Amino acid sequence: MKKRLLLFVVFTMALLLSACSLADLPFLNKINVKNSTYNKTNFEFYVEKVLLSKGYQNTEPRVELVSKLDENRILIFPGLVKSSGMKVSDINIEDNIVNISIINSSYSSAELVIPQISILLTKVDKENLDKLEFNIINENYEPIKINYGIVDVLNKVQADFKISTDSYPDIDLIEKDDSILWKIDYDNIFDVDNKEIPIIDLELLVNSTSGEVVMSKKALISSLVDEGEILSADQDYGFLYSKNRIENQIATTEIWFYNFTDSSKMKVYTTLSEIITAKFRPDGLAIVFIEKNGDYSIPYIIELGDKRVTKIVLEENQMPEQVNWKTNSELSILTSFQANQSHIFVYDTKDNTLRSGLTALFNINSFSQFGDTILLSEYVEDNKNNKIKLWVQGKGLVFINSGHCPVIINENFGAYLEKNENSNGNSLHIFNLKTLKEEITISNTIKSFKLISQNEIYFTESSEGNSCYKSSILNLETKKLQSIGKINSAKSFYHKDSELVYLNLAIPYEENSPKIIFSIPKKELKRR
Repeated sequence: MKKRLLLFVVFTMALLLSACSLADLPFLNKINVKNSTYNKTNFEFYVEKVLLSKGYQNTEPRVELVSKLDENRILIFPGLVKSSGMKVSDINIEDNIVNISIINSSYSSAELVIPQISILLTKVDKENLDKLEFNIINENYEPIKINYGIVDVLNKVQADFKISTDSYPDIDLIEKDDSILWKIDYDNIFDVDNKEIPIIDLELLVNSTSGEVVMSKKALISSLVDEGEILSADQDYGFLYSKNRIENQIATTEIWFYNFTDSSKMKVYTTLSEIITAKFRPDGLAIVFIEKNGDYSIPYIIELGDKRVTKIVLEENQMPEQVNWKTNSELSILTSFQANQSHIFVYDTKDNTLRSGLTALFNINSFSQFGDTILLSEYVEDNKNNKIKLWVQGKGLVFINSGHCPVIINENFGAYLEKNENSNGNSLHIFNLKTLKEEITISNTIKSFKLISQNEIYFTESSEGNSCYKSSILNLETKKLQSIGKINSAKSFYHKDSELVYLNLAIPYEENSPKIIFSIPKKELKRR
């Protein structure tokens, strides 16, 4: 007893002489007892939800305090664990330290996950919440530590394999032969060193301890068609595209025809001006296009057989903005000849004559025609959407809805896009031309759509949280959707006979690079 008393006295004197406090000693917890807000007490809490997440960006255990609308929550991330479920067994406070006790369940179905636990706190002094510290007590598990996080791994993969992508790969953590491996799956990415087959899929396994790539598998899924920008496409014939060239310091624009039948390419026309549109005649034997030079534009017709060019002469104050084939021998030409006035003329290619079609006391910025029925878009300044209107000869104009990109599908149905006010996406609306009743609506994420038959629409939509796009086909008769797959461009179209998806985009890793056109077989696209 005397020895113990002597030791205590010596210990106390040492503290006084060294001017140290108990909190400064390395073997004691550093807790400010005098300023403690809470004594040892139990919390009242409610576990709102437990998620087993595979978002592996941060694998370290942590706790976040969230206060919103007079409610206080703690978000608990226990770290990387093999789990099939988690339970919060207790929460208590001792001297401003919130101790959170967690029990892990690990059955045969358990996977490597980052659990996320949301807990609503009740009867807590809000003024002192910011002073609290949090401590996770792992009752029956230890968080798994890895040396190479996913951000470092992806940076190394992109550098070593010379790939370029704006999208995030599918990622998983798996166990194999007592090792924890990053399983990485890239879809539709650019192979920087391969210009002829620019788009690939890439699968990898990377050791999370050493950072070593233990498996890689590259799939060559694409074929380069050409440089250029697609102007229009027709399921029966092919597509028209433009190419910009500079030779001897002279800039030219060329129109090219890609033939679906034999995959051949043919240069159709060369000009010093800009080409703003080009479309096939219904029989596929000729095209019409508009050539623009500054504020002046001229429509032309070219016979694809002998490449004979016919200039369409309009009155001097009539500037063509859009041209559509009405029949094999007639064109509908949209012109704006005065402020807030538009006119659609009908041009007869047999005798080179113009006749009046539709005059509107507003600006038409696009239209689609089927026989004598016209679906048009009236320009609305400072608005995301224009006014969609239907014109039937002898019946006048009828307002349909707000939107843009009007298209007549067949004699029964019309379609248009409606921009969402709070996002970059669109809703696709399909309505009955006779009853004006809306038949089908696909909401929120549509980027573009194209007709591939009189009963089918091919469309692309954005993929949430990713820069990839999803492509699908809508059948108007069955009203069923068919998934085509994931692609990396909103500008694309699908050729049914060959089951090829054609995409058009600029190479992301080359500054000021021209757009390229390439194809991917439908069977190579992943449908998820």
